Amino acid sequence: MFANFLSRSSGDPSIKGFYENYVKLDPDTAKMLRNVRKDGQYLVAICDYHSGKRFADVVLKAIFDACRAMGLDAAVQTEFDEAQRLLEEWEKKGGSGVRNFYEDFEKALAKTAPGISVSQLRSRLKEFDTDALNLFHAAFKETMGGLAFQPQSGNPSPSSEL
Repeated sequence: MFANFLSRSSGDPSIKGFYENYVKLDPDTAKMLRNVRKDGQYLVAICDYHSGKRFADVVLKAIFDACRAMGLDAAVQTEFDEAQRLLEEWEKKGGSGVRNFYEDFEKALAKTAPGISVSQLRSRLKEFDTDALNLFHAAFKETMGGLAFQPQSGNPSPSSEL
């Protein structure tokens, strides 16, 4: 209920019950809460601290999930996004160029992380999974003959001539 209180405007009809219940408990505090909130709202990002992921990744995922739930576009590109963008680009190009990078990446991933498919990796990247990003880095390096991945965060559609 408190998350709803923070994430909605104090005038939102769906939060009316919160105020009605709080008035029964403590009328003065209920009035103060209504006045403090006025028409503003906060973004409530609920973290899954028991996921086993790194703290920074847990917070990042919670913020992006909260933004999506509120219909907000964070307009921020992360390294996870850039890895997904590159894989999508390679998949679209397929064998139309001199080299099929997507196919080469699949082979490299099978070598560096047996049992993990590119599809599984991409799904885990969407969840801000650090281990998946590390697997991506290893397979990218294998694909590119030792060249490390250089994310182009903040640039959602760079022209990559790999």
